[in-house]
Amino acid sequence: MRFLSKLLKQLLIFGFLLAVIYEGAAFYSKYVDPNFQLPTASASATMRTAQEKLVFDASMYPYYDQLDEDQKLLYSQMYTSANAMETTITPQSGIDKGDVETVFRCLMCDHPELFWLGNQYNYQYLETTGEIVSVSLTFNETADNIDAAKQAFDANVDAIVAGAEAYDSDYDKEKYVHDALIESTEYQSDSALNQSAYSAIVNHSTVCAGYAKSFQYLMQKLGIPCYYVIGTSEGEDHAWNIVLIDGSFYNVDVTWDDCSSDNDPYYFFNLDDGSFNAYHTRAMMSTMLPNCTSTLLAHLEDSDIYERIRFSIPK
Repeated sequence: MRFLSKLLKQLLIFGFLLAVIYEGAAFYSKYVDPNFQLPTASASATMRTAQEKLVFDASMYPYYDQLDEDQKLLYSQMYTSANAMETTITPQSGIDKGDVETVFRCLMCDHPELFWLGNQYNYQYLETTGEIVSVSLTFNETADNIDAAKQAFDANVDAIVAGAEAYDSDYDKEKYVHDALIESTEYQSDSALNQSAYSAIVNHSTVCAGYAKSFQYLMQKLGIPCYYVIGTSEGEDHAWNIVLIDGSFYNVDVTWDDCSSDNDPYYFFNLDDGSFNAYHTRAMMSTMLPNCTSTLLAHLEDSDIYERIRFSIPK
């Protein structure tokens, strides 16, 4: 089996820099005065009422659905602040640093459209109790000219979505998006903004996180549930997707389909867990995502060569 030269050039670094999301968001902390005044009960109630108006459908945002009620409120706060490009959040009482880390990871996994949101956050906490009193988000370089960045991002997304919408079935739409990403994107370990969907959709150069987030968002735009999965492959941090097609969940690894073989760009397209898990292992909250048990769509596009080709990773 022939491996793409671009993959070899990059030393097979699948998911380079994914550790920020896989290992836990990078952050620094600092103490604040133990006498710091938390929001009053009335202010907290007003904040909670406003944030609870946000609705995140579990079929599209499965990580949100895994959180408890207090964590969901912080998630809504982070989402609102990220969209408004406001850096500082004052959480409700009772939030600790574990909650912040969990919620931030869930937000990043659920919302690839927030491409300007940085992979780091900062927090302040009370030395006496460890309670978080302030969380600060960071933004990447696209925030310097966010209107232009959004325009470029949306234009490229709309073009791919429009092409996919020419087809009737979800499977054909999915295949169109898969093929469009492979055709337009190069694997590049040092590509700019490579932990974001922007890297693949606008810059056309990314790593596994960028492939997976782009595929996720494009499928979301088509109304097809698609989830970002974090885990490992052959001992390396990696990211891929789970997609819902015709009532069944399937694994899709666009990165490996782009990089594994010129002869078979569908080797990791719509596989069940039994086949897929020979090379992939889910981690952390991704283990709670739906199981993929159907084999109906496996290797529809490469049945003539699948039996003669086996994927392997060069050592």
